[in-house]
Amino acid sequence: MTRTASIAAPHPAAVEAARAAWAEGGNALDLAVAAATALAVVYPHQCSLGGDLVALVREPDGAVQAIVSCGAAPRRVDVDALRAAGERMPSAGPHPVTVPGVLAGWEAVLDKGAALPLAAHVRRAATLARDGSPVSSGLAWAIGYRADGIAADPGLREVFSPGGTPLSEGHPLLQPRLADTLDAIADGGPAALYGGAIGAALAAGLEQAGSAMRLDDLAAHAAELTEPLTATALGATWHVAPPPTQGATLLAMLAQIDASARAAAGAGAAARLSLDRARAASAAR
Repeated sequence: MTRTASIAAPHPAAVEAARAAWAEGGNALDLAVAAATALAVVYPHQCSLGGDLVALVREPDGAVQAIVSCGAAPRRVDVDALRAAGERMPSAGPHPVTVPGVLAGWEAVLDKGAALPLAAHVRRAATLARDGSPVSSGLAWAIGYRADGIAADPGLREVFSPGGTPLSEGHPLLQPRLADTLDAIADGGPAALYGGAIGAALAAGLEQAGSAMRLDDLAAHAAELTEPLTATALGATWHVAPPPTQGATLLAMLAQIDASARAAAGAGAAARLSLDRARAASAAR
């Protein structure tokens, strides 16, 4: 029997990674993680190894489960000091950095019944990082938009503005250090970040920058498998991940749209009934 699958991603390299996973015998879960790991390389302004993961997985029996792997703030964060510094949480710098949850999230998705191990997907992404890929239009825009911040950070400057010239669309994006990190994760699994050598290096760098993040914050992280929030609206059943995601906001918006649609339909039906009655009365006369 011929196997078929569908995958959508915002970058061709992610689709190709999913295609490769399919050719290796992967299933839908593998395709999702293959695309995600590739995006962590080629689409870092939206999806990166330092981010989080939120997923909905539909079981063969139709049941839906949410996977939420959103990292917590450091346990030693000085909330009073942050409040004293301003009314808003800083949008950049060391203080808003939370535990990266995406790696644990990838593993949680694969644990639902994937055919390939996490290492296979991560090694594929490592090759992509080492060999390079063309800078996408979206990434080029983000580099230009954040040019000052990139120039001020040695690590970002090395990757996205080598020699002081910001990368433009189509320019090769080479990330050898990310490739080494991904190879280490492929060898050591998520533990390499959550308590291992990569995590230790990350925590040390963040501490030096002024963050309250420490290695034990990373080691304490685990993905959460939970029930989704579910609602019926507009003739369909909708599933979203629970907080801390914004899924509940989507359900509230859908409920308002559904109520408006029902009210409009009711008003239309009433108007049609009045018109029909008027026509009947006119015919009777």
